[in-house]
Amino acid sequence: KKRNQIISEITYKKEDYKKSIEIYSHFIEISEQQNLNVYDYFFTGLCCYHLSKFNFDYLKNYLFWIEKALELYPESRLLLNYAMSASYTLGNYAEAKKCFDKSIKLGYIDKNSHINIYCAIQHRKKEYWMDLIFGRKYEGDYKKVWTGKENLSNSILLVELIGGYGDNILIYGYMQRLVRLSKKVIFLTHHSLYELLKDNELGVEVYSRNSMNVSDIKYDRYIISLFVPEALKVTEENISVKGGYIKANEKLVKKYKEKYFNTDKLKIAVSYKGAPYSACCLQRDIPIEKLSMLDNLDNVQFYCFDKDVNEEELKFFKRNSIINLAKEFSSFADTAAALANVDIVVTSDNCILHLAGALGGGKKRMAIALFNHYYVNIWYDLSGGDCGWYKNVYPIVNEENNNWDISMKKTIDLIKNYQQIN
Repeated sequence: KKRNQIISEITYKKEDYKKSIEIYSHFIEISEQQNLNVYDYFFTGLCCYHLSKFNFDYLKNYLFWIEKALELYPESRLLLNYAMSASYTLGNYAEAKKCFDKSIKLGYIDKNSHINIYCAIQHRKKEYWMDLIFGRKYEGDYKKVWTGKENLSNSILLVELIGGYGDNILIYGYMQRLVRLSKKVIFLTHHSLYELLKDNELGVEVYSRNSMNVSDIKYDRYIISLFVPEALKVTEENISVKGGYIKANEKLVKKYKEKYFNTDKLKIAVSYKGAPYSACCLQRDIPIEKLSMLDNLDNVQFYCFDKDVNEEELKFFKRNSIINLAKEFSSFADTAAALANVDIVVTSDNCILHLAGALGGGKKRMAIALFNHYYVNIWYDLSGGDCGWYKNVYPIVNEENNNWDISMKKTIDLIKNYQQIN
C-alpha cells in the first residue's frame, strides 16, 4: 500500500493524473475492504477531478470516489462540500441540495471554505493537503499557520487570497475583526482587487499577488483567506460582515457620475451572467428575455455590469435604454465607483452581489439578489430577508429551477415600491 501511495503521489505531482488513477485504482481493486480508508478514495477522486476539465465522464468518477469516501466518513464537511459541488455541476441539483442540507445540520456555517482538510483527513500532514488542494507549494513556514488558537496580539498576520473575486470581497469583511486581534494585518490579494482595497479605513496593508511574493513579506502568522471564518469561529449569530467596509474612490465615483449618471431617472445596475467557465454559471445565468421583463418599468435607466456581454442581447430592452458600462471597467475600483452611483442593484452574479453587499446600502441604495431554486452552496440560508453574510441584500429565490418569471415579477414589485417611497 505504501508503495502504491508513493508512486501515485509522485505521478500526481508530475500532473500525470491518468497514471495516478491507474495505480491507485488497481490497489483499491485488489485490497480488502477493511484495509481502505478515506484517503484512498479521496486521492483517487481528486485525480479524476483534475481530468474532468477535459472529459466530463471523469467528473462522474470523481463523484463516485467522493461518495465512497463519504461511506467511511459520512459527517465530513469537506467531503460533503465536494459531493455537493460535483452533483451540482452534473445537474443533479436535488442530490446537491441533500448534501447542502446535511452540511447545515452539521453546523457548516462557512460554506465559502472547502476547508478543514486536517480535520477531514486526520492521518495526513496538513501541509501535504494544502499543496494538493490548492495545486501549488506554499512558500512560507507551516509552523506559522494561524488556526485561530494562537494569540495574535503581538503578531503580524498575513492573509493570502485563495478563491474567486466574490469570495474574497466577502472574506475582506472579516479583516476588521482580525485587525482587533493582531498587531498588524497584511492582505495579499488579486491584482484586480488591489486598486479597490489598497486605500482602506480598516488599517489593513494590502499587496497585489502580481507584484509581491509571500517570501518577500515579513510576518509572524499566516492564514489562507478562505480559512478566516473558521479560524474566527464564525457562528450564525456573528456571520454577517454587514456592509460599508469597502469604500469606492471618490474621484472615480465623481468621474462616472458626470459621464453616465447625470439623470433624474431611477438608476438600476443589472448583472445576469456569471464567469463564462464557472461550474455553476448555467444555474446562475438569467436568460436575457427574462431579465428584460424589467423593461416594463417607467422612468428608469439601466446599466449592464457584466463583462463580455453580447451587445445584441441588450436590444431586448426597448422602452428603456441600457448602457453597457462594464466594458469601461479596468479593475474593481471602477466597478465599485460605478455601483456607488446607482439606486438599485439587481444581480444573479456572486461577484457583483458581494461587491454591492460590501459597499453597503448607503442612504438609499438597494441590492436585490436573484437565486435559482437550487442555489450555489456558498449561501447558507436565504429563507429570511437578507443573505446572511450581508444585511443590506434582499434575496429572491426561484420557486422552481430555472423558472425566473415569478422572481422577476417580485423584483419589479420591489422596485415599484422603492419608487413610491423615494
